[in-house]
Amino acid sequence: MIAFETINPDCAERRAVSDPATTNLRRADDWPEAAGEFTGSSVDYYKVDITNPTTADNTPYQAECNDIIEALNMNYAEGNAFKAIWRSCAARSLGKIKKGYVDGRYDAEKVVFFGNRMVEQRK
Repeated sequence: MIAFETINPDCAERRAVSDPATTNLRRADDWPEAAGEFTGSSVDYYKVDITNPTTADNTPYQAECNDIIEALNMNYAEGNAFKAIWRSCAARSLGKIKKGYVDGRYDAEKVVFFGNRMVEQRK
């Protein structure tokens, strides 16, 4: 079970943590959006708000996983590895989860599988 620690109650900012016994935690079931999304279209766990861009004088924007995949012309293996890393990080740091998400192991296994495919493609 995933639990979330509230970082900033004023904006409901939180992060997923692995030990629900620690202080200031709520179970994933306590967050309405933590039930996860599961559709064939664009979903919230593939989007992230960039509020403080690293490049000077850049305005805040919303990045979407698929836009980055297409902009970098990733192949199938690269795109799937990237999406798996994105989902894992979005769940851990933003509480944005895909329906059925448990602990990130599935995504980690996908990264290994598609990483191995990428190695084979480069031989």
